[in-house]
Amino acid sequence: PAPPRFDWADLAEAVPRLLDSLKVAQAVLVGHSMGGMLAQEVAARHGDRLRALVLSGTSPSFGPATGDWQAKFLAERLAPLDAGRSMADLAPDLMRNMVAPGADPAAAAVATAAMAAVPEATYRGMLAALAAFDRRDALAALSMPVRLRSHTSVFSRGSDGGGSFAAPSEMTPCCSWAGRLRVRIHSRSSGRA
Repeated sequence: PAPPRFDWADLAEAVPRLLDSLKVAQAVLVGHSMGGMLAQEVAARHGDRLRALVLSGTSPSFGPATGDWQAKFLAERLAPLDAGRSMADLAPDLMRNMVAPGADPAAAAVATAAMAAVPEATYRGMLAALAAFDRRDALAALSMPVRLRSHTSVFSRGSDGGGSFAAPSEMTPCCSWAGRLRVRIHSRSSGRA
């Protein structure tokens, strides 16, 4: 069932309940995009339940800490709903930006239908939760091995806190992990820190 509210704490509490129901003491948690944000929230709240964390295409925060960017994001995303459009109206455009080029048309149609069926209140709640996400403060305390994957780099960190990028990252400052996970950046060609 859906959580009673749409915030990261409520969503994160569902993961240990799932692990308990499966009788799994520890798991490797993999998260992409918003799922990566949820995985970070789970790691911060229930790190003892994770053997490792694998994150792809995600960030420790949603934009810079000022809040102006988030407010603009929410206003732009919610304007069509505020103007009377429905989720069914929005779904094709939303999914066009989320589905990879060349994706199977049948799979894209299923994804679009699923987005069209999302209740408006759920969509609004999840956008608000997304805009409020900020776990930068918890990064240094993560004790499990972490592997990060972006479109430009792969970062691996062991349980000792040290780590390295396989290729230079072009992440924006709001998405920077450097310094928060005690990273050691090295060149692929030199192999030196």
